[in-house]
Amino acid sequence: MHYIAKALACLAIASPAMAVFTAEATLYADPTTRQLSVFVNEAKRYSSDVSVTDSAGKTANAKSLFKLDNLSLDAGTIITIKGEGDDEQEAVENLVRVAREF
Repeated sequence: MHYIAKALACLAIASPAMAVFTAEATLYADPTTRQLSVFVNEAKRYSSDVSVTDSAGKTANAKSLFKLDNLSLDAGTIITIKGEGDDEQEAVENLVRVAREF
């Protein structure tokens, strides 16, 4: 699972009381189950809710290997990693970094 972060990492404000941090990444190879499990274990380190959305619009909890494995994560897929919570920005930025190391 090779991701490369786009230059786009933004704070999207859904309402004045709710903000979410998102970043996009592109897959350059099909991820293996082991690579996904590393990603999941890293996501579990954060208290924020973290999700991954594939280019087809399907979303899965980043802390669930089973749910991530059901996304369309093929080479060339652009995914969005979104975090909501106290450590959302740190979680998303770190998950993009972890994904780049695959």
